[in-house]
Amino acid sequence: MLLRAEKEAAAILGRSGVDLVSLACEVGTADWAAHNPCQRERKPAEFRIRIAVRKPAAAAGDTLGFTELDEASGFGSAGVYYPAAVG
Repeated sequence: MLLRAEKEAAAILGRSGVDLVSLACEVGTADWAAHNPCQRERKPAEFRIRIAVRKPAAAAGDTLGFTELDEASGFGSAGVYYPAAVG
């Protein structure tokens, strides 16, 4: 199901000229010197979305996801809480 969703997302975004790269990244401390693509610094034109299995206790019960934007660097990311999205 995940592979099918990734292909569909890539097709949708591809029609807008956006390339989608899916990575299965492990939770942990980042080692920015590593060659692991999950641990490298983002480029200004990159946007990351994470699929999380748990949401913070402070999040409202109906919260589906979150966004983060660092205005100084222009980097942004988003997250989706998987159980809420399929529930």
